[in-house]
Amino acid sequence: MTPRRFVRLQLSRLLRLWRAGWAGRVLLLSALLLLPGLMLPVLTVDTLATSATRYSIVQGVWELLTNGKVGLAVLIFGFSVLFPVLKLGLLVRYCVHPDRFSANRWLLWLGKWSMLDVFVVAVLTGAGRLRLLSTFESAPGVYWFAAAIVLTMVGAELLLKLPGNTLDDSRPTRREKAATALPLAGLALLAAGLATPLMEVNKWLFWRNAYSLLAALPKMLEEGEWLLPLILVLTVVLAPMIRLAASMGYRLTRRSGCINLHTLASQWSMLSVFVLALLLVMLKLGAAASVEPRLGLWLLAGAGLVSGLDRWLLNRRTQSGMDVGSSPHSPS
Repeated sequence: MTPRRFVRLQLSRLLRLWRAGWAGRVLLLSALLLLPGLMLPVLTVDTLATSATRYSIVQGVWELLTNGKVGLAVLIFGFSVLFPVLKLGLLVRYCVHPDRFSANRWLLWLGKWSMLDVFVVAVLTGAGRLRLLSTFESAPGVYWFAAAIVLTMVGAELLLKLPGNTLDDSRPTRREKAATALPLAGLALLAAGLATPLMEVNKWLFWRNAYSLLAALPKMLEEGEWLLPLILVLTVVLAPMIRLAASMGYRLTRRSGCINLHTLASQWSMLSVFVLALLLVMLKLGAAASVEPRLGLWLLAGAGLVSGLDRWLLNRRTQSGMDVGSSPHSPS
């Protein structure tokens, strides 16, 4: 194939994607943002011994490999490079050739784990305010990358949107009302985890003295960070709370609107991704400081497990045809 024919073929595919509707246009914009998001610096590290160094996602993976941290490099590469590229490619193929390709709901679940590197940068940025051994500041690349991932998730929602659920006329049983204890426990664990210190670094609590996640967010806003705190609020605070509250509402009322709200919130709930990001940060900081997990980390992990179990049980009920005819998305 000649270079001229190759260029014409690619332009034809882009034009076909643009004509595929809003889903195709959102995916095209996401693809344009993803490349600079992977190549531009996402984090600036300034140590006392050396000058400031800026790392992109790709460069960070290479640094981990050269330092012998192969497992961590594979993890970051899989979540931050392979997952978003694979998901975007599958969605674009489905958008252009829906008759030749079968997409499924797991594509919606796959996208949220691509936010892992964004959360790692957010946590390091907050931890860097301690100014003990190093300072960490977010760089423009993280905003490009976050925008690409969010747009990919929006495009997936538009492209793979499922039919709505129907209202069940029967009333909830006493057993189902008692099952509201599970999402209620999840909400209690989540609230406690958000208000409790997450980890201890060099005898200082995570994010300036005794600040919890909720206390750290306003401090990040005061120091000029706004997008990362916004992402954290939407995906780690609001979406998990709405998801658990919607589960309680459905178990008490059997209204399909609660299931629809639960399904939507589940796609944007990234509590498990945030907990994994915290563990990765602990591994990274552990090479230069004494790092220990605090109660807040385990409370958030417990909230994630309870939330996942609650969703699995709710999916089993709806998929069995007891309450709702159509099944929601896959578990997280």
